Amino acid sequence: MRLEFRVKGTGDRLLLTHRPPEGGQFEPGSARLDGRPLEDPRVDGEGRLYFELPYQAQGVVSYELRHREALPALEAPTLTLRMGDREVYLQGQQTFASLQRARPTEVRLREGFIQEPLPGTVFRVDRTRVVLQTPYGLETRLTLNGQPIDTKNLGEATYDEENGRQTLQFYGVPLQEGRNLIEVETPVGSDRVEVFLVGRPVRLEVRPLRLLADGRTPLELEVRALDALGLTAGFGPVTVETNVEPLEPDAFPLLSGYQVPLKDGQALLRLRPTAAPTPLRLRLTFEGLSAQAEFFALGRQEGLWQLQGSAGVRLGESIQAFGMGRGYLEAPLEGGVLRAALDGSLRFEEGRPQVESGLRGLPDPTGRFPLTGAGSEAQRPLPSNDPVALRYDREGFSLGYFADQLSVFGLSELPQGTALRLEDPPGPSPARLCGLAAGGQQNRPDRARWHPLLQAERARRTRQRAGGAAGGG
Repeated sequence: MRLEFRVKGTGDRLLLTHRPPEGGQFEPGSARLDGRPLEDPRVDGEGRLYFELPYQAQGVVSYELRHREALPALEAPTLTLRMGDREVYLQGQQTFASLQRARPTEVRLREGFIQEPLPGTVFRVDRTRVVLQTPYGLETRLTLNGQPIDTKNLGEATYDEENGRQTLQFYGVPLQEGRNLIEVETPVGSDRVEVFLVGRPVRLEVRPLRLLADGRTPLELEVRALDALGLTAGFGPVTVETNVEPLEPDAFPLLSGYQVPLKDGQALLRLRPTAAPTPLRLRLTFEGLSAQAEFFALGRQEGLWQLQGSAGVRLGESIQAFGMGRGYLEAPLEGGVLRAALDGSLRFEEGRPQVESGLRGLPDPTGRFPLTGAGSEAQRPLPSNDPVALRYDREGFSLGYFADQLSVFGLSELPQGTALRLEDPPGPSPARLCGLAAGGQQNRPDRARWHPLLQAERARRTRQRAGGAAGGG
């Protein structure tokens, strides 16, 4: 069975499901993704097979069926894409929750002459045992990759005349790196099994497992060392450089840098939660191999909003009005996340309106919404010197009006300031545009000069790129 798929856009994981035709039975160990061994699927009560796949733009999932009669027309597969906590139905409607409810494929005795090894087995040593079970008295011819297996490898033979079968066990059968095809031929039929032997790692890759910027969920990625066939291989420390702080302690503290332990070619990298959608950049090294990867941690794709407001009138020598408004919004928009915060109050002094912002300064962990993270490490998702702050983020683009590190050509070590910001792409070295700075801010980076940021209509605008800069007023 061959199930081809193609995906437009990006994501974290894929779920491909298929219901085998009536009368067909899945052959354990036969699942493949682009010819490489794939973990056996889970199966639900209706017999539907669930394959969880790493994200890739296109590919082919294949598996074998055992059947006796002609197969009827095949049912179309379903395909679901996961992006953060959002699921997109590309074909059909099967959820990742259905995957969790499905049960693992039942392990049973294999129907065929070859009892060991099972199809799809991945070996990490170059010798294996082959066990054959055939009708009693039959001559057998065993081959590996087309070459006969010498009789000197036959270590044990058991003949059961009463039950009419014989069991032959071959020891120390040599494997070659990559695919290995074990075949047996008898006068009454044949059987074959494909197994794999991993080689030396030749490249590194990173797969996102969970990238959700909600301020409390750790970012999780899988680091993989692959051989020439794409099988995971290798043991030891992988050195990781990243722009987000790791969550786990260094696995090899006597080595310089930060390391995660690689076992059977796989390692789990966990990074601290991030409150805002942000790019994630990685640089990996392992035994002379190196790789770089970049991902984007997107916020929740579910709408969230809260709003509180009040207004009043004070009666005395004069009538004075006052009011207060607070609110927070998160909403998916055009493949990104829009966030907005409001916290301000209005009062009058000597007939003049006075506006105060509640988004300025450090938050009180025991205070009101909006806060993210643990109470001991509370932070505002959108700080601002004004009562309002806005930010829109998607992969490769960020636009907002909020407080953050200022970037002005010709000046360094500037503190935070509230301004309109455009970054393309967002990150530590983007093309950046800053302007429309909030009034009343004064920055003194070197305790020697004052640099006032003027009103919006006179704000300085700059554009800066990594490795060079251009500015204008």
